[in-house]
Amino acid sequence: MNNSNREPLVLILMGTFNGERFIREQLDSIAAQTHKNWKLVVSDDGSTDQTVEILNSWITEIGGNRVELRCGPEKGFVHNFLSMVCDPRLSADYYAFCDQDDVWFEDKLARAIEILKTAGNAQETLYCGRTIYTDENLKIIGPSPLNRRTPRFENALVQSLAGGNTMIFNQLTKSLLEATGIVAHTSHDWWLYQLVSGVSGRVIYDSEPKLFYRQHTGALIGGKSGLKAIVTRLRQLFLNYYRGYHAQNLPSLIMARQYLKHRNNEKLESFSSLRNDKLLNRLLVGVRIGLYRQCFLETLIFYCALAIKKV
Repeated sequence: MNNSNREPLVLILMGTFNGERFIREQLDSIAAQTHKNWKLVVSDDGSTDQTVEILNSWITEIGGNRVELRCGPEKGFVHNFLSMVCDPRLSADYYAFCDQDDVWFEDKLARAIEILKTAGNAQETLYCGRTIYTDENLKIIGPSPLNRRTPRFENALVQSLAGGNTMIFNQLTKSLLEATGIVAHTSHDWWLYQLVSGVSGRVIYDSEPKLFYRQHTGALIGGKSGLKAIVTRLRQLFLNYYRGYHAQNLPSLIMARQYLKHRNNEKLESFSSLRNDKLLNRLLVGVRIGLYRQCFLETLIFYCALAIKKV
């Protein structure tokens, strides 16, 4: 769709559910973007509060030709986001996932698009990055952890790189998501990272945060860093969260294996098998595959978890 005479069109994909408290701030931050050539698709997943009314009021203010409001599938947030990105009727140059309660910096789209344009469109390309954690009143807590290691499939198998609220991707990536369809994955952002790295596409991680990411008490998914993050992950480890994640995610990847590079298919097969192998084999195969998380301590914890069959 892109040509040299206009800004690339960005299609923003927002999933909503009972978001009346903060959605207006997010919508206004979208309207304030310095990159002006955008459209918004909102999939509301059965809100029972004033979310839809707030959306309709805002749409009236800015003009309805830029926004599509649709009813979501009501099967959870992952299904909601994938129902949009897998819709072949939606077409643009780039696509951006959007949560209902963040606040975007005004140059969020502009920065990502410039980076993506520089990368070109010859392969599946995914842009993602850091965020600024805040409390519910936008009081700054601090930045999300800086991921320093190269994004690769060996990392994607065991860790999500960044939040979906930072992700922007090109048409080839959307076509890949359409081809693989709506899957029963734990998270749409982790799925996207696994797919793009699995086909040996390009994953670009931006160290400069471009949005405020609200942290809620009892949030579905939130950010933690430092010692609290380690304690939380250790607790999740012993409660079999991680083993459950992989048990849910691996079938989706296996169904998509026809799209993965041969070497990544081999790593996927080895990882899937090692989870139920003997202790020594689990560790040796994990090292041979090259599995890693983004920081040394978490990688160490991962291999300890692998040793006690918690992965």
